[in-house]
Amino acid sequence: HLLPFFGVQRLCDITRFDVQTFIGQKQRHGYAPKTLAHLRSLPSKVFWVAASWGWMNGDPASGIELPPMEKRRESRVLSLGEIVQLSQTLKEPARTIFILGLLTALRIGEVLALRVEDVNLSAGWVWVRRNVCRGHVQDTPKTKCSERQVPLASFVIAALRRWTELRPEGSAWFFPGGAGTPYHDRNLLRREIRPAC
Repeated sequence: HLLPFFGVQRLCDITRFDVQTFIGQKQRHGYAPKTLAHLRSLPSKVFWVAASWGWMNGDPASGIELPPMEKRRESRVLSLGEIVQLSQTLKEPARTIFILGLLTALRIGEVLALRVEDVNLSAGWVWVRRNVCRGHVQDTPKTKCSERQVPLASFVIAALRRWTELRPEGSAWFFPGGAGTPYHDRNLLRREIRPAC
């Protein structure tokens, strides 16, 4: 994206007008507002590094106007019938992951990041301490306030107990993938959830 537009132009010669023109061109080509924000952030980072090294006096990408974020599709909540149908159709561990996420409002990354010691079925809670994003473990949840103890309803405890009887051994992750590492959320979606839907 950047090289075809800016070519061999020196960093110190690029102006705010150039960056705004670049973003405008990408907007006319139909790129989403989120993509446009990324396309503005990349040169901004380059300019910031150049300024910190004393090669230029500022960031021409700062203050660039972006189109407002727009919702591309409406959010839709599953009906009770769809929830029942999905929970009956999904195979393990996707079924238990679905039930746990649905009835605790945990993010998928928080569910997949649960380790065995984070799940206390006798006390009826799970401890959210980390997050998994695209298969990579992050030592903290999404936000600072996200580290928390979440109580479990009896139906969820029963589902988790059933999963512990089926769960493969040899991994510290509560929902281990094939290699004993946490499940990759996109693989779970592609291989389990979408076919079931």
